[in-house]
Amino acid sequence: MIKNPQRSNLLSPETKWFSINHHINSILYIPLIIDDKVKYFLAFDAMNEKEEFSEEEIEILSFFGKELSKAAKIERMDDIIHDFKNPAIAVAGFAKRVKRLVESNEKEIDKERLFRNLDILIKETQRMQDMAMSLHVEAKEEIVDLTEVLLRRCQINEEVIREMELVNIKSEIRDIEKGLWVRCYPLYMERIFDNLLHNATNAIQTQGQRGKIVIRSYKELNRGVVEISNTGEISEFTRDMILKGESRGRGLQIIFRLVNLMNGKIELLVKDGFTTFKVSFSLVKRHR
Repeated sequence: MIKNPQRSNLLSPETKWFSINHHINSILYIPLIIDDKVKYFLAFDAMNEKEEFSEEEIEILSFFGKELSKAAKIERMDDIIHDFKNPAIAVAGFAKRVKRLVESNEKEIDKERLFRNLDILIKETQRMQDMAMSLHVEAKEEIVDLTEVLLRRCQINEEVIREMELVNIKSEIRDIEKGLWVRCYPLYMERIFDNLLHNATNAIQTQGQRGKIVIRSYKELNRGVVEISNTGEISEFTRDMILKGESRGRGLQIIFRLVNLMNGKIELLVKDGFTTFKVSFSLVKRHR
């Protein structure tokens, strides 16, 4: 707690000026600790006739801060559980393929197919482990090819479509440009694409008609761009709600949060019978 904030050496001139103009007599800072690190502070002001906070008030507000920290961790856990769905379905699908190959009556097993499926199976289970560990371990930035990440996630989404027997949905990859190097958290980028692809799949499934998902990636000025489109147009009202962050869908909330975290941009286009999410990130030079 800082008493007489106007005289404190711990506060900036702007904060001192603010405290004078708003008749603030003392400021109580409560740290929010997440994963053993102070991530945020809650600030409470004693104003006008109130000179400072009592011990009982400090105890209550500290308890409130601890509960907020717990809620933040639970929110992150809910996000991870949400994003487990697609890789879990894909893993089951690839595991079945491997089992069929091993149990086949053919004299010579197609080793290339077997190893390809095993490789994807190992990578996806490792990724699920990384997602679980991200609750406790800070993510690390890397330079990756945006298109390569996108194509891997498209492969997983196609397996999900196949596993769920969604025969009315087709994926189409167009205008792919490789070498779109961006600095990002790879796991977060994968989660963005997984959620966009899942939402596109779900949108077509909800319509109950045949439809397709169209994938594009390209360079636009100094940015790498990915477009994920699905058949069907949303209303202008729904579009505005989504862009304002007022959508109830957890997947969309995760997408917007992670795109903003990595200083990306997101646009939502509705035209020619398609709804398109366009995400872009600053390009960087790859150091060999």
